[in-house]
Amino acid sequence: MFAVDHEKPASFYSTFERKDGNTHVTHYCPGCGHGTLQKFIAEAIGDFDIQDRTILVSPVGCSVFAYHYLDVGNVQAAHGRAPAVATGIKRSRPASVVKVFSRWASSLPSLE
Repeated sequence: MFAVDHEKPASFYSTFERKDGNTHVTHYCPGCGHGTLQKFIAEAIGDFDIQDRTILVSPVGCSVFAYHYLDVGNVQAAHGRAPAVATGIKRSRPASVVKVFSRWASSLPSLE
């Protein structure tokens, strides 16, 4: 009756780099929200066709592992410094779309 069509966004890697275990699932704890938020970010990147100019800034903590999952430019920042790093990147590369990804800063707007 209904067809469910699930497809990973192009900005998600097809498999995830892991030392052991299932390379088709993330390493995040169930219910933490990181995986869901990354899925939504990947879908938006695909919808707006901005994968080739997106730079993700990830601070310490679980957010730093975004480079395992999202096939976009990625920069890691020291704790609490991601917005400042993102601002510097945006000023030096004004045509890029810069997104801060962290548990606490993920609701910050993208710098575009």
